[in-house]
Amino acid sequence: MRQTWSARKIAFLAMAIALAVVIEIVCSMYLRMPQGGSFSLVMVPIAIVGYFYGIGPAVMTALAAGVLQGLFVPPTFVNFMQYFLDYICGFAVLGFATMFIKKSDRDDNKKLVLHLMEGIVIVYIVKYLCHVITGTLFFAEYAGDQIVILYSLTYNLTYVAPSLVAALVVTPPALLAVKKLPH
Repeated sequence: MRQTWSARKIAFLAMAIALAVVIEIVCSMYLRMPQGGSFSLVMVPIAIVGYFYGIGPAVMTALAAGVLQGLFVPPTFVNFMQYFLDYICGFAVLGFATMFIKKSDRDDNKKLVLHLMEGIVIVYIVKYLCHVITGTLFFAEYAGDQIVILYSLTYNLTYVAPSLVAALVVTPPALLAVKKLPH
């Protein structure tokens, strides 16, 4: 099915991207890890876009937020593959959070929240794996005498797990509140 891009839709996505970037900037200012990565609530605007406009626009929103974040918050950058996994894949995957929401769920808030939470858990697992891979391949020197993969698993869990928990707590009520607004 071909998507239509009305001025309203473009404005909505632009505002969601701007909100996601602001969230990333603020979180990076106060909750940034020493070797990169930070706690974030970026899932909220991305999931709202996914709910209203589908996965494609949500992935675009997440991808734009990841790329733009690099302009305002200096990224930890080693090479293109590391940047691709951490910032392109690591953000774009968040756009799939609404993948389990069906049209029939829109009238049943319990199913809507359950399916949203399932999607959030899965996308954060994939995001975590992206960061673990880059930590293992490109940041081994930070592990010292530890086993590199175990160091990467632990280090990345310290900020991805709290972000996941926050996304599970904040995103469903935010989506339910926004869902009531005229669209």
